[in-house]
Amino acid sequence: MQSRGIELSEKSKGKQYIPHGDFVEFKCKVGYAHPAVWSASDCTVRCYSSNVSYPQSYKEICPVLDLENGRIYYSYWRKFREGATTSYSCKRDYSPENEQDRITCTKNGWSPTPRCIPETTCHADHLENGRFHRNYWRTSYKINERITYSCNSENDRENQQRTVTCTKNGWWPTPRCIPGITCPVDNLANGRFHSSYWKTSYKINDRITYSCNSENNRENQQRTVTCTKNGWWPTPRCIPDRTSD
Repeated sequence: MQSRGIELSEKSKGKQYIPHGDFVEFKCKVGYAHPAVWSASDCTVRCYSSNVSYPQSYKEICPVLDLENGRIYYSYWRKFREGATTSYSCKRDYSPENEQDRITCTKNGWSPTPRCIPETTCHADHLENGRFHRNYWRTSYKINERITYSCNSENDRENQQRTVTCTKNGWWPTPRCIPGITCPVDNLANGRFHSSYWKTSYKINDRITYSCNSENNRENQQRTVTCTKNGWWPTPRCIPDRTSD
């Protein structure tokens, strides 16, 4: 008895049994393929018993698709049988959806559906008040890749070198550089700060001296103040003279 989808060659038709060690020739009907070769070409099976056992053929139902931004791996055949598996690859900057590149031919087609989607990347081209430590030519990183960054020296918070990891939601933890709290020295009513000519602000815990104008007779001696998160302490001030009419 023949299996569905199989056609014996002319010289094998009518044989009631096959001697041990002999072979029978058959070919798969159009639209079917032998599981071992996955094609509808002529194929040969060797018989090792007194009864012929014909292999089962499967209907070819999964074509090799023109995959956008990728390709499905195949040999000379252009269709796959039900139950067959293969893989596919994606172009640069694209990756298999759900990170699954193995697909199986089912009665309803390929499962899962082969699809190449843009890769999730994290950008490392700009960091406010800081910089990423990257190769000079690279501006983006893929999921699970790591990078270090540091903040500018004028910032007094989070300015040590730190490491972040690229995730589907972006860098984790979020890289950030908080500007340091500074106290200005650009203006003092009725007086002046004793600062270097190029320096216009000081960071927390920095100290500076100031003096009042000579025409003022109060708080006109040189005094020292310290920069705090709330500004200079004590508050520098110069009180004008009160003159009588």
